[in-house]
Amino acid sequence: MKKFVSTLLLLVTLTFTAQAINKDIELLRARFAQAALQGRVNPEHVKERMKSLKEDGSWPDIDYIDTSRIAFQHSQHLSHLMEMVRAYKQPKSPLKGNRQLKKKIDLALGFWLEHDFQGENWHSNQLSTPSQMINMLFVLDKELTKQQQEAMLRIAGRANMDAPGARPSGDRVRVISLYAQSALFRRDEQLVIDIMKIIEGELAFYNKEAYEKKLRPTYFSGGHGMEPDFSFHHRPDQVNNTSTYGAGFATAFTDWAVKVADTQYRFSDKAIHQLVDYYLDGMCKQMAFGRQIDPGVKNRDIARPNGHRAELAGNYIPESLLKITDYRKDELTRIIAIRKGEDSYIAPFAKFFWNTEHFVFQRPTWYTSVRMFSTRNANMEKPYNGEGLTNHYRADGANYLTITGNEYNDIYSTFDFRKVPGATIQQADTMPDENNIQHWGMTDFVGGVTDGMYGAVAFDFISPIDLVKARKA
Repeated sequence: MKKFVSTLLLLVTLTFTAQAINKDIELLRARFAQAALQGRVNPEHVKERMKSLKEDGSWPDIDYIDTSRIAFQHSQHLSHLMEMVRAYKQPKSPLKGNRQLKKKIDLALGFWLEHDFQGENWHSNQLSTPSQMINMLFVLDKELTKQQQEAMLRIAGRANMDAPGARPSGDRVRVISLYAQSALFRRDEQLVIDIMKIIEGELAFYNKEAYEKKLRPTYFSGGHGMEPDFSFHHRPDQVNNTSTYGAGFATAFTDWAVKVADTQYRFSDKAIHQLVDYYLDGMCKQMAFGRQIDPGVKNRDIARPNGHRAELAGNYIPESLLKITDYRKDELTRIIAIRKGEDSYIAPFAKFFWNTEHFVFQRPTWYTSVRMFSTRNANMEKPYNGEGLTNHYRADGANYLTITGNEYNDIYSTFDFRKVPGATIQQADTMPDENNIQHWGMTDFVGGVTDGMYGAVAFDFISPIDLVKARKA
C-alpha cells in the first residue's frame, strides 16, 4: 500500500511539474512574440515596399549578388520583410490583417527561403538572419504553413551550440539565446531546460580551464569573456571590448533574466548579482559621468555613425534589473536619473582595470582615462570589416579628458590620428598600412595603483610600429 501511495504521489508531482513547464513555455513564447512585435512601423513605407516588390519576391534596389563581409545588402530584405510583418500584426496598425499585405509577405519570405542567402561574415548567418527568422516565427506563428516553419527553423538552426560563433566570447550567449528561442518555438521542453542552464552558466568570470572544456573543433577562433576586473575581452588578444561585445553580452543576459524571472527558469541570485556588479563596476565605470562611453574604450566602433549612442548608454539594462532585484538598487536608480537628466551628481572614484590596462578617474565635474598595453595584451582591435583603419596609435597612452561627456562625439571623420591626446607618436604625412594596426606590447612594466579614490599609472612604452620609446606616467 505504501509503495502504491508513493508511486501515486510521484506521478502527481511529475504531472504538476509537466504542467508548470508547459505553462512557462507558453508564457515565454508569448513574451518573445510580443518583444518581436515591438518597433516603429511607417504604414506609408510599408505600402511603398508592397508596391515595389517584384513578382519573384525581391526588391529592385537591393544587390542580391554581393555577399562579401562589407556588403551583404540582403539584410535589407529581411528588415523590409520584418517591418511588413509588424504592420500586419501590430494591434493599432492600419494594415493589421490586410490580406494583400499578407500575400506580399509570403512572396518576399518565399524568395528568401528559396535562395537561402548566406554572407561571408559568419555574423549574418549565425546571428542576424536567424534572429529575423525567429522573430517572424513568433509573430506569425500559426499563419505560417508547415513548410514555411520548417524552412525558417532550418535557417534559424544555424545558431546552435556547435556553431563557430558560439565560441566563448561576447557573441556566445547571443547565439545560444537564439538556439533557446528556436527550442521555445518548437516547444522542446527538455532542450529549453538544458539551454537555460548553459546560458546562466555563462554569467561568470573568464576561466581558462572552463573555457577549454567548451571548445569544439568547429570553432574558428578562441574567445574570452568577463574579466575579474569587470572589463570584457571578446578575443584572446585581450583588447577591451566592454562597450561593444561586453554590452551585447549584458543586454542578452538582462533580456533573459527579465523574461524568466517569474518562471522555473529564473536565474539564481548569485547570477543576477554578478550581472549587476558587471554593469555598475565594469560598464558604467568606463563611461564619463556614467552616461557617455569613454573614447579610450572604443576600438573600430569609432567608424560607425552615432557610435556614441550605443546600447551601453541607454536605460534598458538598469531599468530591467530593477524589475527583478533590489541588489545595489540605489546605484542603479542614480544611473537612470543621471541619464534622464534628473540628477547630475556622479560619485568620485578611481579604478584601474588591470586585465585590460585601462585607467579611469571620475570627479563630479570632469572625467579622464588612460589606455595602455603591454606584453600581456594587444593594443587595439584588428580592422575587421573595414572599420577602424587608422587606429594604430590609439592605445599608446591615450589620455582623454572630458567635462561634458560630449566632446568626442562624431569627431573621428576629421580627427588627426597622429595626434592622439596623451600619446607619444612619430609624426609623418601618412598613416602606416591598415594591416599594421594590432600588436602586442613590448614591455612588462605597465600598470597602475589606486585606493578607489586616487591613482597613478605608469607606461614603459615602446611603439611596436616605429620603435619610439617613452617612459610615461
